[in-house]
Amino acid sequence: MLEMFEALYPYLIAKQTGGDFILRIEDTDQARFVEGAEDLILDTLKWLSLDWNEGPIYGEKGQESGGFGPYHQTNRREIYLDWARKLIEKGLAYADPYSPEEVEEFRNKAKAEKRAFYIVNIAQKNPPEWKIGMPLRFKTPEIKTLHLA
Repeated sequence: MLEMFEALYPYLIAKQTGGDFILRIEDTDQARFVEGAEDLILDTLKWLSLDWNEGPIYGEKGQESGGFGPYHQTNRREIYLDWARKLIEKGLAYADPYSPEEVEEFRNKAKAEKRAFYIVNIAQKNPPEWKIGMPLRFKTPEIKTLHLA
């Protein structure tokens, strides 16, 4: 039900501003994939009369309509990889060499030391070459402290 509330806000904004409501299906987390979930989402949106202008075609499995597809995230993989490479080339992103477990260790250490945890402090210095499957992080400016006398 929460997903329907999450769809309501962009739907209302699109309708209020004369825009289009574009429906994309987030299906990249295959570990949490539930058979029939997409049909349930589409059925519920239709039942609530939240009609989308672009996205999967209701009742026609695998079919999509609109100028900004594909509308299933797994089918957008090459688009995302292309943009990831562009961000790295422009120096706006970097490969994160740390596993989720290592990041959690860094986070716990910072907590034990009663200091803020910033992943940028540990990963941005000398990042490895990015390979598909590695986390990609946006570069951020160095955090500086200003001491006023």
